[in-house]
Amino acid sequence: MRPLLPVLLAFMAGILCAGELEISYGYAYALLALSAAYPALLFAVGRRFSRLAAALPFFALGVLFILPYNRPALPLNHISRFADETAPGRGARAFAPLGRAIEGVIASSPEFTAGRTRLHVDAQKIFDADRWTETTGIIQLTVNGVAGGYGPGDTVRFLSTLYRPWNYGNPGEFDYAGLLAFRGIHVKGFVKSAGLISKTKEAGPSVGRSLHDIRVRIKKTIAGSGAANAGFLEALITGERGGISPGVKEAFEATGTAHLLSISGLHVGIVAVFFYGLFLFLLKRSERLM
Repeated sequence: MRPLLPVLLAFMAGILCAGELEISYGYAYALLALSAAYPALLFAVGRRFSRLAAALPFFALGVLFILPYNRPALPLNHISRFADETAPGRGARAFAPLGRAIEGVIASSPEFTAGRTRLHVDAQKIFDADRWTETTGIIQLTVNGVAGGYGPGDTVRFLSTLYRPWNYGNPGEFDYAGLLAFRGIHVKGFVKSAGLISKTKEAGPSVGRSLHDIRVRIKKTIAGSGAANAGFLEALITGERGGISPGVKEAFEATGTAHLLSISGLHVGIVAVFFYGLFLFLLKRSERLM
C-alpha cells in the first residue's frame, strides 16, 4: 500500500487543484508532458527513480480527469442554451406562464417526495422560434404533483421552465450546482402540473426498464402488505423515500442516520463484503480452486 500512497495523494491533489486554480486543458497537457519527461530524464542519466517522479504524472492525470466535469465542452444545441441563468424568484427574467414545449427520453426511475416527482430526461427536441429544434442534454425535471406511470426509456413531452442550477452563495456551503455538473446535469426544469407532461412512446425492452419494473412490483407488494412501516421498508429496499412520514424522517436526521433510508455506497459495500466472504468460504472448501 505504501508505494501507492504518493500517487494516490497526487491524483487527489490534481482533482482538488483543478477546481480551485481553474487550470485549463492547455496547462494540464503541458504539465503532463513535463511530468512524463522528468522520469524519462532520470532514466536517461541513470538516476534512481523517485516517488516524486511517479507522483507528478498522476497529479496531471487527476487534473485531466476532473476537467470534463469542471469545464464541459457542451455542443451548440445543448439544452442549456435555452435555460435562464437563475431560478424563478431569484432575480430571473419573467418566464412564460407554462414554459417551453420539450420532448425527451426518461433516463432513470422517477423519484417521489413531498407531493412532487423528479425525473431525469434526456432532451431531444424543444419548440423554439415557432418550430421544433433538435437538442441534447439531461434535464433534472421537477413535476408539481405525482406523475405516475413513467419509467426509463419512455418518451415524454412536457411544458417546463428551464434554468441553470445555482447555489445560495453562503460561505462554506455544499456545491450542489457542482455536484449536478459532475453528473452531467447543467439544466433544471419545473413543470407546474402533472397534467402538463404526457407519454408519447412506451419504452422498449432493456435491462434498465426491467430493473425499474421489478422495483415497481416490490413497491406495490410492500404497499399492499398493510405493514405499519411500509414507507420505511420501501426506502430501505428500493431507495424511494417519498412514503416516509415526516416524523420518521426527523428522527433519522436527528440521529445522523438518514443515509440508511436510501441505497448508497454503504449498502453496496455490505453486499460486496457478504459475497466476498461467501465466495472465499466456498473456495476454501476446494483444494483444487485454492
